[in-house]
Amino acid sequence: MDLKPREIEEIDIFGRKWYVLGITVALDKLEALIQHNESPIDTWSENEYELNKTYAFDAVAFSDWLTSLRQEVLKDTLEKIDFEGIDTSACCSMKSSASR
Repeated sequence: MDLKPREIEEIDIFGRKWYVLGITVALDKLEALIQHNESPIDTWSENEYELNKTYAFDAVAFSDWLTSLRQEVLKDTLEKIDFEGIDTSACCSMKSSASR
């Protein structure tokens, strides 16, 4: 594994400042994406179809291994969208072909 030291990041949660290692942030974001991929697609909000394609790449950029993991999660996302018949070309009117 090629995890390199990363700066401590400051995050704000309910008005309190917390300091966390970059890997913690990266893993938290990846976990959120994996949870989305495991949940029924009808629970996704419209912005998540595009957001899930780009989210967290910046957070994993410090590690080739985490970047590879993020790419695998992206493949799962795209397969789920394709399997469900979601047309993402029209960004804001995403309905399953089954529900039309």
